[in-house]
Amino acid sequence: MSPLRRFLAWVSSIVKSDRGRILPAGTSLLEVKEIIPPGFKCGIEMLNDSQTPKGFVVSVLRNHAGLNEVDAIRTMLAIHKRGGVLLPRKSHDDARSIAELINADAARCGHPLACRAVESAK
Repeated sequence: MSPLRRFLAWVSSIVKSDRGRILPAGTSLLEVKEIIPPGFKCGIEMLNDSQTPKGFVVSVLRNHAGLNEVDAIRTMLAIHKRGGVLLPRKSHDDARSIAELINADAARCGHPLACRAVESAK
């Protein structure tokens, strides 16, 4: 087993017994003040669920959101712990494109991962 796989297995074992925070369906993270990054204007909203494997979330964050392995793992853990994250992007079009790719991968693999492009009203 590679060091990365061992690390992911270790991270998974830590949070496996903790279902994490699951927000109600239809929740907009733009309404959850403690989750909004400073200066957030537009980006990707990803919500935690109890079925999507953590490794899959890390994979789509790396492949579609351009995060490196460490940042993808940190982001996945934040999604799990907080119930979701808002990932800032330069434009709404960029966020929409990335959300579509993530959603397509999730659907192809049968995961209910919720990801969408969002814009702050400010």
